[in-house]
Amino acid sequence: MPRRIKRPKIKDDNGNDKFKYLSEGENAIFNTMKDAFMLSASIGFEMDEMGEWNKSYGQIPWSVFEEKDKDIINIIALAHTEDINIVSEQNFDSKIEIIEEFAVAGFRILYNEIIEKPGEPSENLEDFIEVSRGEDKELLDKAKKSLSDYSEDLFD
Repeated sequence: MPRRIKRPKIKDDNGNDKFKYLSEGENAIFNTMKDAFMLSASIGFEMDEMGEWNKSYGQIPWSVFEEKDKDIINIIALAHTEDINIVSEQNFDSKIEIIEEFAVAGFRILYNEIIEKPGEPSENLEDFIEVSRGEDKELLDKAKKSLSDYSEDLFD
């Protein structure tokens, strides 16, 4: 059965899809929307933040997810639920909902840290990765707190 994975579809002030901005066009820093989704979900999981879906979302075909992506999805869902049954086919929808909710929260952080910050997005991504590796955990915690103060505005 073909399945499509929900991805954040948030528009900027000009009506452009912020998620597509990361993976399409001249400013893209990801090869595909799936890559941006996987990093967003990983960030949401790492920060232990899940987001709620608004009525607007885009989709990514399940068929574009590689085995390594599916392994990461299973690991995140298993770590979150601590229930081995979450990786079974009968719990597919529940597992995907978990990943989608982590991706919503992670996308907020990713977009803020890469696009909204001054500087080149690719350099901002490199800086964010360095910080998230624990090289400056205090700075990451501060960014997380400041983000929560205005993350609601990002999704209006």
